[in-house]
Formats: sequence, C-alpha cells, structure tokens
Amino acid sequence: MKNFRKHKQRSRGFTTIPNDIFKDKRLSLKGKGLLCQLLSLPDDWTYSEKGLTQIMKDGSTSLRSAIEELESCFYLHRERVRDEKGRLKGVVYHVYEEPFEPVEDESGNVNYNPIPDDFYYDWMDE
Repeated sequence: MKNFRKHKQRSRGFTTIPNDIFKDKRLSLKGKGLLCQLLSLPDDWTYSEKGLTQIMKDGSTSLRSAIEELESCFYLHRERVRDEKGRLKGVVYHVYEEPFEPVEDESGNVNYNPIPDDFYYDWMDE
C-alpha cells in the first residue's frame, strides 16, 4: 500500500534540502530533523508512526509531537482516506519542502487537502 506522496524533485543517492527549512524559526530542531528524515526516505516506503519509530531513536511521544509541529507549520499533511461506508481505509502522508497554503472556501471552511481532486490512490482498491 503506497501511502505517501512526496512533493519535491529528487535525485538518486542524496537528498537536497532547501535552506529555508533550516531558517524557519517556527520549527524546532526536532521538527527540522524529522522533516529532513521524511524527505530522505524512498518513495515506496510505507509511512506510519510505528515505522518511523523503528528507524529513529525518538519514541512515539516525541515523534508524534514533531509530526504535529510539522502539521501546524504546513510542512506535513496527513490525509485520512475513508471507504464508501465512511470507515478509515488509510492515511496518506503529504510532505513538503515548502509549507503548503491551505485554501479557505466561500463559507470559511479551510481545505487542507493540497492534492488534485482527480488524484487516484492505487492502494484504495486493495
């Protein structure tokens, strides 16, 4: 199940990190480190909090606070995908090199879904 969409350009064998990430004073050192780790993982890596705790020294509480920090600064968006009956089918992690801009509609609701409406997740049919 592919549940990660990286929004960046990438070359093999190394990860290019924009300097703006390191200059963003809203991010703690832990948040910056997690963002760099997320950007360095391969596209086919299956993202989950449990999986991240297995490759990092930090525990789940520390990891969760860093994830929440990245979400509050709009570097990360966790999209909860539901089936036709409304049951949670999975979570897609969207990670950005630059903070994404949430869009507010006419009624004042904020849309945190930064992906195109016609984007298809092949794992949704599983």
